[in-house]
Amino acid sequence: MAVVAAISLGLTLLAVRLVTRPLKALTRATYEFSGGSTPLPVDIDSKDEIGELALAFNRMVERIARSQRDLEEVNARLEEMNQTLETQVEERTQALKETIRQLLEARDELQNAYAEMKQMHDVKAAFLRSASHELRTPLTAIKANIDYLCSYERDSISQDVYDMLRVVRKNINNISSMVEEILEIVRLESSQLPLRIGEVNLVGLIQECASELSMLQQEIELVMELPESLIIKGDRKRLHDLFTNLLGNAYKFTPHGGKVKVSVKMDDRSIMVEVRDTGVGIPKEHLPHIFEPFYQVTKARGGSGLGLAIVKSIVERHGGWIDVESKPGKGAAFFIWFPGELRIS
Repeated sequence: MAVVAAISLGLTLLAVRLVTRPLKALTRATYEFSGGSTPLPVDIDSKDEIGELALAFNRMVERIARSQRDLEEVNARLEEMNQTLETQVEERTQALKETIRQLLEARDELQNAYAEMKQMHDVKAAFLRSASHELRTPLTAIKANIDYLCSYERDSISQDVYDMLRVVRKNINNISSMVEEILEIVRLESSQLPLRIGEVNLVGLIQECASELSMLQQEIELVMELPESLIIKGDRKRLHDLFTNLLGNAYKFTPHGGKVKVSVKMDDRSIMVEVRDTGVGIPKEHLPHIFEPFYQVTKARGGSGLGLAIVKSIVERHGGWIDVESKPGKGAAFFIWFPGELRIS
């Protein structure tokens, strides 16, 4: 009996050991896994439930290990991308800083250039203003003496002298007109000539200018497309000078048989006046400069080269702008836009 009991106890202990050993292996692997380590596969060859549990555990560990490797690869790629992005951001930041530095330098250069141009403009304006005033007195004296000789001493001078005096008087008048134009454009550009703003019948004013220039019209057809009435806020005298100048130029550069057209169009935002002719036109290379003071496309027609500069200044002083279109032999068209808020009725 004692032998049988001993054998039975030995078999029981062996059975318990065979059962608990794989469980201990699974427990140890589980502790390792929960501690952050990747355990080796649990080697259990039994075909029972414990074997199936070990097989499922091994598969789970393999999947998690594979996912961890994939995650590490993704993290590595992200780190590489992050470093690349940081490098690019740094490069772009440096490029942006350089661009800002260049822009600031360009701004400073522009400010300095503007200050120099303004100073030059002020010096030029002061010179023209002073020279014009200095010329006024002797011109007035010369003209007064010539007028006296032509009027009161006509009988005591020969016809040749009288003809010469008439030529001198004509040129004196031209120089006096140029001096007045110089003074006017200096005042307009420096805003020293205040506008006398009032109600202006723009349609009536254009018709008045056309009537005053009828002697220049001769065999040129004049077409006017105007509204019945258009009252605006403006300086009547300056606007009169503006349209007299544009119409006078249109007649001057349009041959007999040609046509001059004046039209007015308006909407809520602007009032547009167009003066178009079928004259000789303006070469393309001259168009950017024709509003500059003293600029002349051709010397043959005479003039001071100040008319269109004065026109531009008057338009701008009324808050508007002016443009021109032209082709040689196809005439010219001047477009003037006044802001819609100038319109009264």
